[in-house]
Amino acid sequence: MRVTPLTSLAFLYGLAVLSRALLLTVLPLQAYDLLGSTQRVSFVYFAVSLASMAAFLFLPVLARRVRRRGLLLLGPLCLIGACGLFATAAIPSFVIGLGFQMLGLALTEMVISLYVMDHLPRDQFLRFEALRAFFASCTFTIGPWLGVRLQHDVAWSLPYLLSAAAAVSLVVLAWRLRLSDSGPCRSALKPAANPLVYIPRFFRQPRLRLSYLLAVGRSGWWSMFFVYAPLFAISSGLSETTSGAIVSIGLAWLLLVPAWGRIARIFGVRRLLIAGYGLAGICTIIAGIEMSAPWFGIGMLVAAALAAATLDGAGNVHFLRAVRPRERTEMAAVFGTYRDAGQTLPPGVFTVLLTAFDVRIVFIASGAAMALLALYSRFLPRRL
Repeated sequence: MRVTPLTSLAFLYGLAVLSRALLLTVLPLQAYDLLGSTQRVSFVYFAVSLASMAAFLFLPVLARRVRRRGLLLLGPLCLIGACGLFATAAIPSFVIGLGFQMLGLALTEMVISLYVMDHLPRDQFLRFEALRAFFASCTFTIGPWLGVRLQHDVAWSLPYLLSAAAAVSLVVLAWRLRLSDSGPCRSALKPAANPLVYIPRFFRQPRLRLSYLLAVGRSGWWSMFFVYAPLFAISSGLSETTSGAIVSIGLAWLLLVPAWGRIARIFGVRRLLIAGYGLAGICTIIAGIEMSAPWFGIGMLVAAALAAATLDGAGNVHFLRAVRPRERTEMAAVFGTYRDAGQTLPPGVFTVLLTAFDVRIVFIASGAAMALLALYSRFLPRRL
């Protein structure tokens, strides 16, 4: 593959995802061991995600005072610190580490998104989103299974060491690429904006509001899959290694993202999203209803993951095309909270639902939400 700004930025994102993927199944299982119940795990993820989302809204203030290459260093440093905290295997350090990891990933993605909007033509946004998802899928396919396998069969701390090493590699590559801080929306050109001003401005724009809702739904479904698919496997009597393999198999569908990206360019992003959200919702609801047959339920979840993977073929192109150039930094910061919102809202809802229902309600509620988003996708511009 020829090295271009497009491929370089996508590969940087892939390294950030690798740091996360190695711990994707390790962390929910560690949380379950430390906390002892699915409801407590849901509450911790909810509380940490809520705090992380609030902190992320103030990143544009930092972005106006620190060069982007400095921010690209800060994100991986958060990931490295998180790995050290996880390795202590204590509840307080686990909670703090989870916050550091969420903040580091969000910061890294925001900076890469700004570089993309600054240095790539608009007609390359969809290609970048497909390539970004492809690099991410390569790591997600092996990472969840490999992390659990290494922890149980080689050394308990090895997944944390490898995750930190991926973050260090991201920093080294970013500096070798000599990414420029220049661009049409260079952060130093105007003063820092107050989050209380640009948040309402974001949500007053219908296209940005719809893009955010769709991104939150996609992120929320994957967050549910990452956490509750392994917990379902463990509660069904399957091994921890098997639970990691289930997540890896579900994420292996992301290897098809470049094909879905080409389909989106042919048939349109709008049609792809309607089909993807709808099928993911139906399969997830069936998985929840049929959880008394564990392997069938897991099979439906894997099928739902295939449908959810089609959504990454379009990625966040609906946002990239809707945002105004003069507002990129502020709007990217607000939009970047979609991951935190996707990690915050589902555990919060599940914490309440699990007080009255068993774990199958997690999948039924998630599927219903995805089906609803299929209807909302109809409001996307037909030309998209």
